[in-house]
Amino acid sequence: MALLEQVLGYVVNQSQGGAPAQSHAQIPASAQQAGQQGGMPNLSPIAKGVMLVLAAKAWQAYSSQRAAGGAAPAAAAQSLGGIGSFGAGSLLGRLAGMIGGLGGAGALGGLMRQFEQTGFGEHARSWIGGGENEPIEPEQVETVLGGQTLNELAKRFQIPIDQLKTELAAALPEAVDQLTPRGKLPSDADLAKL
Repeated sequence: MALLEQVLGYVVNQSQGGAPAQSHAQIPASAQQAGQQGGMPNLSPIAKGVMLVLAAKAWQAYSSQRAAGGAAPAAAAQSLGGIGSFGAGSLLGRLAGMIGGLGGAGALGGLMRQFEQTGFGEHARSWIGGGENEPIEPEQVETVLGGQTLNELAKRFQIPIDQLKTELAAALPEAVDQLTPRGKLPSDADLAKL
């Protein structure tokens, strides 16, 4: 999923202070550009919540591949570029710092409240609780997040809004589910253990 790769590339770039990823030459140019377009303070609270969920999902996918003893998926490895130059453990620490910069548990709670307030609370609750994750359609993602947040994220990652809505509709249910394995929203301490 291109969006997850770009989010992870963005996290790597931001962990380097937004500097050009010279030591990470394999990070896709679009992710490098996204990372250089400004720091976290420029994101709206809802966009920060979306970024937090996607960054955690991207990291979990990458780290589970590494834990399985296999090579990371080619896309994730490319997204992380020169990970060997600073190590996976160091990257995890940097990701934890980025999660704090994304608003931590408060941002995730805010995102879930946005689902409630726009009439899609049942969807979000199914992702947090046990059982099947209720799917969400791209048009519903637009209703929940609003045009301003979608424009903000589409601009940051330089992808068309329709593609962004489709990728978010596919990624959000599983990403929120992964962040809430005990059936409740995580605390900042839980998020730091990613």
